[in-house]
Amino acid sequence: MARLGKINHVLKVFDYIQDTALDTFILDVLISCWCTNSPMAASEFLQGIKHPDQEFLTTLRSFNDSLLTRSTNKIDISHPTVTKLIGGLLTQKCWAPVIDILNLSGLDSALSKVAYLSNHQLGGIN
Repeated sequence: MARLGKINHVLKVFDYIQDTALDTFILDVLISCWCTNSPMAASEFLQGIKHPDQEFLTTLRSFNDSLLTRSTNKIDISHPTVTKLIGGLLTQKCWAPVIDILNLSGLDSALSKVAYLSNHQLGGIN
């Protein structure tokens, strides 16, 4: 539903997700939005959800805001949420958002990006 932009349907399902799967569900929905180049749908989703870990949501909102406005908000790629996000995006072969994250983290050169990706164990990649 997220890939089709039907965020209202996704939000209806949100209430039925168990706490243990909540982070994964949120990341999956956002990755689906970002893979279809729809940060506006991701923004709508992020506004409609509640999560006990405000830092988790703040990190995701910050990245989505960067996609929407093309701002230069710095992103900490060592943050566990960002690591999981990068892993999930790579698993879905969504290259553009990964490049955006790496650029926003300060990794400007292609060599630094390749070095990061090859030297770090990324959550979500098996």
